[in-house]
Amino acid sequence: MDGSDLALYIAERLSYRTSGVSLALACLAFAVNERVAPGNLFQMAVRMGQIGGHGRRRGIELMSPHRVYRVLRYLLFLAIALVSVREASAVGIYDYGYRRSFALPGGGLGLYDALPDGRLLALDGSTVSVETAPKSGSFTVMGSIPGFTYIFNPAFLTVTPDGTRAAAGSNGAGSVVVFDTNNPSSVTTYAANDFTAEWLDNRYLAINSGSFSGSQVDILDTTTSTLTTVITNIGGASAGVAFDAAGNLYTGNAFDGLGPSDTGWIKAFSSAAVQTAYATNTPIDFESSGTAIADLLSSHSIGFDASGNMFVGGADFFSGSGDFGYAALVDAAAVAAALASPQATPPITPTSPPSILRKFPSPQSTIDGFASPNWVYNQATGELQLNYVFGDGTVRVYAVPEPASLLSIAVAGFVLFGFRRHVQWI
Repeated sequence: MDGSDLALYIAERLSYRTSGVSLALACLAFAVNERVAPGNLFQMAVRMGQIGGHGRRRGIELMSPHRVYRVLRYLLFLAIALVSVREASAVGIYDYGYRRSFALPGGGLGLYDALPDGRLLALDGSTVSVETAPKSGSFTVMGSIPGFTYIFNPAFLTVTPDGTRAAAGSNGAGSVVVFDTNNPSSVTTYAANDFTAEWLDNRYLAINSGSFSGSQVDILDTTTSTLTTVITNIGGASAGVAFDAAGNLYTGNAFDGLGPSDTGWIKAFSSAAVQTAYATNTPIDFESSGTAIADLLSSHSIGFDASGNMFVGGADFFSGSGDFGYAALVDAAAVAAALASPQATPPITPTSPPSILRKFPSPQSTIDGFASPNWVYNQATGELQLNYVFGDGTVRVYAVPEPASLLSIAVAGFVLFGFRRHVQWI
């Protein structure tokens, strides 16, 4: 039941359903759905009540002061309920606003991911830290991963959906480690090339690896230690890898090598196709298969928020497209449209209209230092978190406004109580 249905349902069951209050409620639902400022809702509702009252002589103007108070009280709580329902519904790309920032352990080389309870797990070299509380921005060291070796810096950190384990990549040193998030010394090492990775579930880990001349996606079974290639022949460097809510796999080309795909291309592969490739040990050809979705940045960090909006990070500093200087957030409807109507080239590009592509400008210092944007979505808190690889270690947090609180209800009730005490009948 959406906001309009809820309003009409209540209107039909109020004793005033034949008066102007029905119109007021319908007007209120429309106003919330159209994002009219909450402060204007009651003026609109009362005016509609007055207009409706002229027809049947039972409108707000002819009610007793106590009835006026009761009607406005109902409208107040309905407004709060509708606004809360609106906030809990699908989030648009422009609903996110800047909220705060914090420093990441390890600075610009630090890695992090969200735990199911909203705290963040961070990796600085082989040292694991955990946020003291959700949204606190402060971390405490848990310990180190024994025997974890890597080239220059770990390549990735990703937490299982249940939060019990995390995987870290060696950045081409030939191994991936999976450790207990409560005890980093409890670790298993797997032989695998790596660059980025994402958990399909609590057992299977998708890993994008390769070189500038070509890359692939493998699925690591962390129970049996087997590694199976599911996507092959990506005509360029390793990019991000992600799964949407339907289990479709997304990956891309991070640096144009062999082509024909170009830097920043992102393709989607259906869950069924990936499962078949895994079961039959017959990998899917990236260049000749899949659905082209977007051509953005260097498709390094890819992922989705709870509403299906797709975020994309990375930067094409060197291959000539000039596509850098921002982090991307793509509207869920545009992604769905790309999936529904496959095209030869990606339909979502840097020149797509702002209605489907929101660009978060990068600080000039990150552009000058060739620091590329990296997204992390915290599902428990509903926050998009943005940092810059090789940057200063600052994480910028974006979130939607929280629904109306009990304090808002109490304050509004107090205001109406005062109105009831001082209203005079004319």
